[in-house]
Amino acid sequence: MNWDRIEGSWKQWSGKAKEQWGKLSDDTLTQVGGKRDQLVGKIQESYGISKDEAEHQVRDWSLALADRESEGQRQGQPGSGGQPPAEQSSARNKSTSQDWNRAGRDAAASVGRLAGGARNKAMQQTEALKAHIHEQPFGALAMAAGIGFILGLLVSRR
Repeated sequence: MNWDRIEGSWKQWSGKAKEQWGKLSDDTLTQVGGKRDQLVGKIQESYGISKDEAEHQVRDWSLALADRESEGQRQGQPGSGGQPPAEQSSARNKSTSQDWNRAGRDAAASVGRLAGGARNKAMQQTEALKAHIHEQPFGALAMAAGIGFILGLLVSRR
């Protein structure tokens, strides 16, 4: 479901949010005021889960609301806000697109953190190797000569 629609009629949807996340108080839901990021933060805080997990729960919840709403429309029940099916589909596609964009940004951030961690680990290993060479220069020289000798044998066999 398009989050703008949820935010616009938050009083209606806050009851559904209360059903989904019972630990959130009415006051907390009133403070959230339909702001997606604030809802994610309050869920994360109240349930002691990661931001990614809270994002996932909110995304699933909003998609479930859209499914219920479109099911009500098919059965001739109110709940779609009088929106024609084409507009509902467009709104749902926009919401799904926003969710995928958010998931992509989260994935990129995760990859960035992992790459930074790998870089730090490589730098630590480089420093450890430098320290080892300074402590035992002859051993490092002998090891390099041995590796060079073995590589020379392998190349000369061609």
